[in-house]
Amino acid sequence: MGLRPQHLVAPDDRIAPALLEEMTTLRGGISDETRAELAAEAFSHTAEYDFAVASWLSGPRAFPDIVHLALKKQFPLRHGENPQQEGSFYAASDPGWQRLQGKDLSYTDLLDMDAAARLVAEFEQPAAAIVKHTNAWGCALGATVVDAYRRALDADPRSDAGGVVATNREVDGPTAGKIIDSPMELVIAPSFTAEALAEFGQRKDLRVVYARKPAAFARGVELRSAAGGVLSQEMDVTTQTRADMHVTGRVQPAEEDWGDIVFAWTVVKHLKSNAVCMVHKAQMVGMGAGCISRVEAVGLAGRRAAERSFGAVLASDGTFASRDTLDAAAGFGIRCIVQPGGGLHDAEVTAAADEHGLPIILTGVRHFLH
Repeated sequence: MGLRPQHLVAPDDRIAPALLEEMTTLRGGISDETRAELAAEAFSHTAEYDFAVASWLSGPRAFPDIVHLALKKQFPLRHGENPQQEGSFYAASDPGWQRLQGKDLSYTDLLDMDAAARLVAEFEQPAAAIVKHTNAWGCALGATVVDAYRRALDADPRSDAGGVVATNREVDGPTAGKIIDSPMELVIAPSFTAEALAEFGQRKDLRVVYARKPAAFARGVELRSAAGGVLSQEMDVTTQTRADMHVTGRVQPAEEDWGDIVFAWTVVKHLKSNAVCMVHKAQMVGMGAGCISRVEAVGLAGRRAAERSFGAVLASDGTFASRDTLDAAAGFGIRCIVQPGGGLHDAEVTAAADEHGLPIILTGVRHFLH
């Protein structure tokens, strides 16, 4: 039995109106261009099904011999990494978030949003992070979400750098009011109160993103194009507690420092290598990221922290290659250092820590991020 035009449903909503118009105009016929477009849609649909079957038959392997990807275009980007570059966002299924208001998203907006959401997902306590160029320039824990945000914002009191804000708790009115007082570009959170949305409505360009699945930002396998192909790796989801770390050298950290040690070690995992961060009372007060030299990273973090470096805990994403890095940290008044260890000069670094009276904690895990 033949199908009448009103029974036809095209997979792509863009095609159906044009198809019906052509069938009416051409008295049941369609143009070669439309036939080609429909054929492409049909083969894409069946290919997606074949990919799903092949993946299921291959079993739940993280790194199969052949990777089948069926990604659907979700929306065009406002622009790519720069305004002269076009871009689009693709996903295999529901990405777990939704933009509630604000300007269209760009390539860098999504990268920063992802980095910020991954960071705050690490913490059980109320947490806030402010990210720019995929690095957190502010991150803190607090008694409430507004407290966490105030403390994150205070990480760099000398400038209002703007960027992407992420929280791991519902954003309420007071928090939203504080956010719109600064030049932030995007806010992502697991939920928002009606009062918060009303506050954000005062800044129509501000992107407000509701993350239905915040944990998904920090789990699974990630893909990245490079060298004419695609790199695939497990995400760095390793978490460590005090029990996973050990103190080397003669000096023991104070009991009250352990919270900052674990917090600093968690934050530095999300900064671009070479990276260090300085933390005081669950607040990042200085960071150095993307540096060629780890000594340079320490200097950058110390200058950003200024006088707040004195008495702070310093975390390094990679091992200290020589005592120079430790000497630089000691010069900023650091009270404790946490780093992976495992370097050729660990003994030299430990001896230097003893000379400065600094506790040094080793984790045995490196957290490079490129």
